[in-house]
Amino acid sequence: MDDMNHVVILDGHKSHTYNVKFLMKMQAANVAVVCLPPHSSHFLQPLDNVPMATLKNGWQEELHWINRKKCGQAINKGEWFLVFNRAWRRISAAVLQKGFRDCGIWPFFPIAIKEEQYGPSDLLCPPPPPKPVTPPPKGPGPVTLPGASE
Repeated sequence: MDDMNHVVILDGHKSHTYNVKFLMKMQAANVAVVCLPPHSSHFLQPLDNVPMATLKNGWQEELHWINRKKCGQAINKGEWFLVFNRAWRRISAAVLQKGFRDCGIWPFFPIAIKEEQYGPSDLLCPPPPPKPVTPPPKGPGPVTLPGASE
């Protein structure tokens, strides 16, 4: 590489963090490896937000375009790559930078993500069960209105 310091941001999956060969190569290349906290990549991973939304929207629009062009016929592999390439080209440097900015990674802005978002996942740590409902006190019994039929 060059003499500059570099950073690689990973999601912390064990395939990255326990890969000693990979980590040694990164160290030799002057690349710092930073892992996101567990269960936080959905809001801290810069490519998961703005850039992927841009790609998804572009994919939908380009797919709509080719479906109209082909009158709804199935697309082949070459056409699939055409659609994907046209959608991919919508991801500009500004879109990528917005992903990092919105996550507070660059420029560093630690309060970009609200503190309560760092709480445990409801999937892994479900909220406590609701308190049991206290039945109403027993009264004299059902009230029958005059003229009411059963």
